[in-house]
Amino acid sequence: MAAFFQQGSEVVETGWILVGVNLLGILGAYIAGFLLKTKKRIVLLTILSFINSITIIFSANSNIKVVAIILFWIHVLFTSSDEVVRYTILHERVIGKQRTTLVSLNNTLNAGATLVALMINGWLSDSFSIGVSWTIMAVTGFILTAIGYSVVNFKISNKKSDVYGGE
Repeated sequence: MAAFFQQGSEVVETGWILVGVNLLGILGAYIAGFLLKTKKRIVLLTILSFINSITIIFSANSNIKVVAIILFWIHVLFTSSDEVVRYTILHERVIGKQRTTLVSLNNTLNAGATLVALMINGWLSDSFSIGVSWTIMAVTGFILTAIGYSVVNFKISNKKSDVYGGE
């Protein structure tokens, strides 16, 4: 039996880990309803992205299995909340004649970015380690996300965007 993520013959109870992932994903989606009550949604998204980055970095680099799993579950919880918040904002803000096109474009770009990120993550994992790979990807992802949210926040605050409320 091949051991990809653990040393030697140590047992990793993947089924129970995935049960936790699914339960925390559901809980994270539920929590998003409360988070959406905040007025500063871009700040909220930035904080959620930061928490996601930090938890995945520490999870991937932890030498203690239980700590790594708990941190990964926390990552899943906040990632689920983040996704619901982002898509709610998208559907609330994008209006007008081209709404369907813009939402589809967003989904297509997300899928493409995910594909590229997974390829880079795989190459980094094979070349270095999962810890190094996830750390690099988390830091890069957070920086890109923070820049994106800053641009969106600037456009919203200056009302220069045709996407947010224009025809």
